Amino acid sequence: MLYEMEGRLQHQMNAGFERVKAEFSIVRADLSSLKSELHRIGLLVEEQNARNKYVLDGYAQLYELILTKLA
Repeated sequence: MLYEMEGRLQHQMNAGFERVKAEFSIVRADLSSLKSELHRIGLLVEEQNARNKYVLDGYAQLYELILTKLA
């Protein structure tokens, strides 16, 4: 009887550990997904900053051109 109880307890503990492992795997996958998404956003921000530089340079040239025409 004691061995039977030990066996059931061991089985329940193993099942619990497996559930915890499964939950950690899900969390790990979610974190990996979040990390890749953050990298993608970082690249988009860098690309947008590069584009903004060209636009701002163009506006600065237009502003200087307008100032020279008004002067």
